[in-house]
Amino acid sequence: MDTPQVVLHGGPLDGTTHLAPSKARHIDVTMADRTLHRYERTSATDATGRPVFHWAGRV
Repeated sequence: MDTPQVVLHGGPLDGTTHLAPSKARHIDVTMADRTLHRYERTSATDATGRPVFHWAGRV
């Protein structure tokens, strides 16, 4: 499975990149303080063509 870089917007990881399976609809990220944050795929891409995931909140 392809794992391209995606861009995260909003929340604690705003502006960072992350690896995600190409067909992923969302990404759950566990932070150092053990909180879980969800980022959901949008139809947008950044200037380099990477998919954009927007912060959906804590899970």
